[in-house]
Amino acid sequence: MNRLPFNVIMDHENNTLTIRREFEAVHQLVWDCYTGSGLSGQWFGHKPLAAKTQSMDIRNR
Repeated sequence: MNRLPFNVIMDHENNTLTIRREFEAVHQLVWDCYTGSGLSGQWFGHKPLAAKTQSMDIRNR
C-alpha cells in the first residue's frame, strides 16, 4: 500500500484546486508528468476515466 502523503484542497471561494502529493520518482519525471499536456491526463484520468487539461497555471507558492 502506498503510504506517501496525498492531499487535495478545493477552495470554492477562490475557484482553485490544490493537489499535494509525494512520489518515489525522479524529480524531472514527476515535473514532466504534471506539466506536459499529454501526460497529465494519464496521471489524473486512469482508465476507464478520462481527463482533459483545459488550462494550466503552475506557480511555486
